[in-house]
Amino acid sequence: MLTSTVSKRSALAILLALLAGCDNSIVGAYKATMETQDGKGRTVGIAVIQEKNISADGQDVAVASWSNENDSVTAIDKDGKRIIRFLVQKNGDLVQETPTGKIVFKRFDL
Repeated sequence: MLTSTVSKRSALAILLALLAGCDNSIVGAYKATMETQDGKGRTVGIAVIQEKNISADGQDVAVASWSNENDSVTAIDKDGKRIIRFLVQKNGDLVQETPTGKIVFKRFDL
């Protein structure tokens, strides 16, 4: 009986953690590379993703919540507007689609 109660509590705790905030698997520092539609790429900077903040290009943007859908993660501001949407690749890279190509975020350890 104790085992099933602990299992139910563990499952509930995991579910609440997933619903409460950012997918912790994307929290970290990333090298951002702009890739044009013709396949050419250039490094455009460093981005740091945290549960309540995204830092890039010397700017900090507050994140009120995160939305996880299928293979994408979306940061949302306090007014309910989308800040950024990442497609999460199987290798852990994050991709942001742009009108001229895409930005690929590759994680690195500090």
